[in-house]
Amino acid sequence: MRICFRPFLFAALIAVFVIVPDQAIAASVEARVARDGALWRVTYILHAEGAALNVLAGTFPFSSDLKVERIETGRSIIQLWVTSPKNDRAGVTFEGVVPGGFLGSAIPSRGLTGSGEIMTAVFSSEKDHGILAGGSIRGYLHDGSGTEVSLPFAEVTFDARTPEENVSDDRTPPARIFFEILNEPSMLVLDAQDKETGIDRYEVKIGRTEWKTVEPPVPLSQAERDARIAVRAFDNAGNFREALVQESSPNETYKRILGIIGILVIVLVLAAVYMRVMHRE
Repeated sequence: MRICFRPFLFAALIAVFVIVPDQAIAASVEARVARDGALWRVTYILHAEGAALNVLAGTFPFSSDLKVERIETGRSIIQLWVTSPKNDRAGVTFEGVVPGGFLGSAIPSRGLTGSGEIMTAVFSSEKDHGILAGGSIRGYLHDGSGTEVSLPFAEVTFDARTPEENVSDDRTPPARIFFEILNEPSMLVLDAQDKETGIDRYEVKIGRTEWKTVEPPVPLSQAERDARIAVRAFDNAGNFREALVQESSPNETYKRILGIIGILVIVLVLAAVYMRVMHRE
């Protein structure tokens, strides 16, 4: 009796080239929920499972009865945000880069051995419950080709019975603000880090204008490039750090001096005219 090994050989090849790669990219995302008073803190965690991922992008959807109060990125494994996490109609959308790729790290104090935090979204709800829809985000491997993989996450529901988490009181302002003025196009680039609650917003004061909230990079006109520029970075706890980007340029200073001289000349001329009129009378 002859035994044909070809079917078994074919099955073995399928197992090697199909099944094994699936196991090699078994990375996934987990949404961990904890109650914080009347709010819910949802921490999205990447479980790399041996896959070196250097780009993460996508959307974390949630039910319409939930409202995003803030998004914290201070503990994120992502070091460069192409699109900072923001709330839109679909959910919390983002795109970020982990230079060199993320394989996982041991963080005993947070119980995330072999995993890393992507972000934490803080929600409120009038109905005292919520649903985080399941789905997947995109990941790109650090393999020289940027191979795209799908990172699934399961649906999660929570309500008043969800365990409460003790959240530390953040009284530390963000770390040093990094800034640079680019020439073409003319813009102000800003970046700051906050390891507690993450960066909430940036404010800029140009010349004698009031402080205003901006979204970096900030376009600058020629007049603004010559003016005094100061910036502030706020974290999600309300702490802020302020930095001076530049004092007024020499051209701006000369303009102010010329303006003052012009005003003095006008005042002297008016005074001379007034004295002449009074002398005639």
